[in-house]
Formats: sequence, structure tokens, C-alpha cells
Amino acid sequence: MAEWEQVLSVSQQHQSSTGVRVTGHAQKLIYDVLESITADPHPRWRISPTELAGLRRQIESDLSSLLAKIMVDEHVEEVITAFDVLHWLTHNLDNVCPIEK
Repeated sequence: MAEWEQVLSVSQQHQSSTGVRVTGHAQKLIYDVLESITADPHPRWRISPTELAGLRRQIESDLSSLLAKIMVDEHVEEVITAFDVLHWLTHNLDNVCPIEK
């Protein structure tokens, strides 16, 4: 499944199972972060393109649990917005990204 379709699918599954919607802007932000892992990697990352692609697939496969964590940690009751994603990432990015800084 293409990455954008996967983000949409996981978002829809999340809404079906929790009743919490993920806004289009939040979906786009999540997609852009995932896309950036392979399309715009940091120059100090000492990791091969193949390893970057694997990392991206790993994070994509964890997307459902990451949305659940965002919902809980950001106290979301109805809608996950792009700002919920950004706020959550400010505290959790190092936990999600295994690449050494």
C-alpha cells in the first residue's frame, strides 16, 4: 500500500475503533514526516538508504499505536489535529526515531 493511502487507512481505522477523527492536516503532517525520512534525510544520519526505507516501514507499521499514544498523551477526546501531532512530537520524537543524534 502506498504511504499516503496507508496514513488514510490507519486514520480511518483509528476513527472507527475510537471515535476520534484525525484531521486532514494531521494526516498530511504525518505523511510529510514519514516521507521526509527517505526523501529528505538529515545529512548527519549515518544510515544507508535501504536502512532508512526499513525505518520508515517500521514507523508506518506502528502508526496505529502512535495515534493511540497521541490521543492519550495529548488528552484528545474528539479530533487529533496537526497541533496535537506537533505537540506530541516535541516530547516524543527521540523515542520514535532510533537514529542517533
